Parts: sequence; structure tokens; C-alpha cells
Amino acid sequence: MRTATARLPRTMLLTRSLALGAFVAFTSFVLIARTAFAQTPTPTPYPTRLELAPIESVEVLVLESFPPQYMVTVTSGLPGGCAVFASIAAARNGTRIDVTVQNTMPAVSIPCTAIYGYKTSSVNLGSGFVGGTTYTVVVNGASASSKTTTFTAQGVSQTTPTATATVPAGASATPAAPRPANTGTGGLDDGTPVEVLDAVIGASAMAMALVAVTLIVMRVPRRQ
Repeated sequence: MRTATARLPRTMLLTRSLALGAFVAFTSFVLIARTAFAQTPTPTPYPTRLELAPIESVEVLVLESFPPQYMVTVTSGLPGGCAVFASIAAARNGTRIDVTVQNTMPAVSIPCTAIYGYKTSSVNLGSGFVGGTTYTVVVNGASASSKTTTFTAQGVSQTTPTATATVPAGASATPAAPRPANTGTGGLDDGTPVEVLDAVIGASAMAMALVAVTLIVMRVPRRQ
């Protein structure tokens, strides 16, 4: 009995300690869950406007493709904590390419941090450029911080050379009349058929044979 009476308070103390620990753990879990799933308050909306972004640098890159394609990479500025990059676009007019980079700025006076940021963006110019031609890229040409660069398109120039004939001094520039085509399978350069040539040669051979026979007959002595 003494052993059971001495151990009872220790058992009750251990049980109470375990219950207190479980309560503390549960309470901590609830607090952490409420903090993690708490909704972020929505900032008060304000009207915005678009404005040209200040330009820091511009670079033209050639893509590994056929035909060659070109890309313009622009580093623009974000003047203030309220400035947000909006868009980049390109328009081509002949050998001039205009690139426009815009930021979104508050349309009303609100407190903003004076932190100057940077944004790097790119726009694909595509292909269809004439080889050997120089093109001019103007970024935000209407702003004070506009940047301009040029590049020469790769490839062979598409200009077709014009062939010119040189006429010697004293020669006529009038083209010669075409020569008549042969009507047979061969013959003279003046167009005489080969059959006519064969007939002429045969007649000449017969005439020569008759002359030879006549000479032989004339030389044979007659019998008395």
C-alpha cells in the first residue's frame, strides 16, 4: 500500500505535463496556420498612365536561323518604386525601325520610393532584310533619352546587275540577221542540204569518167 500511495502523485504529474504540452503545441499550430493563410490586404487602386521609358542601352542580335532573323534587346529604366514596365514594340518603315518602350506610372500624386530600377526586354524584328543593306534602329525617338544604332543585314545583295555590251569603235551596233537553219542533217554553212551535195559529187564523177574513156579511145591506134 505504501508503494502504490507514493507512486500515484508521480503518475498524475506526468499526465498533467503531457496534457499541457499537447495544449501548447495545438495553440502554436493554430497561430501558425492563421498567419500562413491570412489574406494579404489589397492595396488601394489608383489610376495609371503610360509614358516612354528612359533608355539605357540598345543592342541588335542576329539569331541562328535561315534566313537570318534579328532581335533588338533594350535596357530601360524604372524611375521610382511606382514605375512598372509595360510593353516593348517595333515598327519597320523601309530601312528605319522604330522601337517603343513604355512604363506604367501613377496618374495621381502618391508617395513612391526614389529607387531607380532597370528592365531588360527584347523584341523580334523577324526576317526579310536585304543583304548588304544598312538599317537604323531608333528606340523611343520622341524622348530625351532615346538611343539609335545601326546594323547591316547579312547575305548577298539582291540587286540584279545590268549586262551591257561593248561595241568596238567603227563597228555597227545593229545586230546581224539570223542565218537560215539547215533543212537536212548536214551540209554547207549556207544551208545547202546534204542530198544536193551528193548529187553534185556524183555528176562530177561521171563526167570525169567519160573524159577518161574518151582519152583512152583516142590513144588506141587503128588497124590498117
